[in-house]
Amino acid sequence: MTEFQQTLHYIRDMLNQLIRLVPPEAGRTLPYLLDVAKLEANELIASEDQKTSET
Repeated sequence: MTEFQQTLHYIRDMLNQLIRLVPPEAGRTLPYLLDVAKLEANELIASEDQKTSET
C-alpha cells in the first residue's frame, strides 16, 4: 500500500469516527457532509486500489 493510500484510509477512518461523535443537536447538515466526504474517500481509495492492481 502506498503512502497516499494509507493517508486515504486514515482520512476515511477519521471521518467514520467523527460521524459517531456528532451530537444530535448538530442537525442534519454536518452528518450529511461527513457522509459525502466519506464516500469521496471511499471512491478515491477504490480508484487508487484499481491503479495499483493494474500495474
